[in-house]
Amino acid sequence: MIFQQLILEPILQVDDPTRLDATQTFVSPDEGSIIKVEISPDNGVNYFDVTGNDSDDWFLDWAYNSPGTQTIKVRVSTTLSTDLEKDFTLEVVTALEDCLFSFDSDLITKEPEIYCYLKKGRKSFKDVHRCSQRLIMDWLAMQVPVRDCSINTDDGCVPRKLTKKDLYDKEEVRAWSIYQTFMLIFEGLSNQEGDVFSQKMTRYSELMYRARSRSEITVDIDQDGKSDYQENLRTSRLTRRG
Repeated sequence: MIFQQLILEPILQVDDPTRLDATQTFVSPDEGSIIKVEISPDNGVNYFDVTGNDSDDWFLDWAYNSPGTQTIKVRVSTTLSTDLEKDFTLEVVTALEDCLFSFDSDLITKEPEIYCYLKKGRKSFKDVHRCSQRLIMDWLAMQVPVRDCSINTDDGCVPRKLTKKDLYDKEEVRAWSIYQTFMLIFEGLSNQEGDVFSQKMTRYSELMYRARSRSEITVDIDQDGKSDYQENLRTSRLTRRG
């Protein structure tokens, strides 16, 4: 059997380069050996031969210029089989849909050499900003109750999970996101307790918790462009407006 493997980002922003990594692809002994590996980033319209000299070459760096679900095909030939392929998908979103809370320009201001630590195939830290966004929203969802009255039911307003679209002013979580992103970057780089990356991670961790504790989150539940209420995360007291 042929086991096509593809490491990819499940969500990607338009025009943001990424690596489609098939280096973990392998075959069972009854297939012989791999003689050709091809990757199609556009659902079979174009195939790129990435065979190279060894399995370390089985990747394709790519970017998408339009949003939507993209299908990637990995096609493998062995000494005993020809052109067997497998499909993988990822979602490409616009910057507006992605709605990240912080940006690379925020990182460069504090760490001018930060681009030295980019992952292979990437030209930005949008993937890490996105991870920070997810961590922030997971935490906020546990702290900020939401009852949506736009849905008519016999029981009245419906409780639901807070989403990034509910945040009226993204600037309120920007500092939090910047420091959270630095934490993730330097945590991934640290390989020894007390090394320079570990020290940076600790410093930005302290700044992140401080920024989080000072946050006031303005919520726009019906997303009509008007703030509905504020949640003070330090005191957990609710401040109603209007």
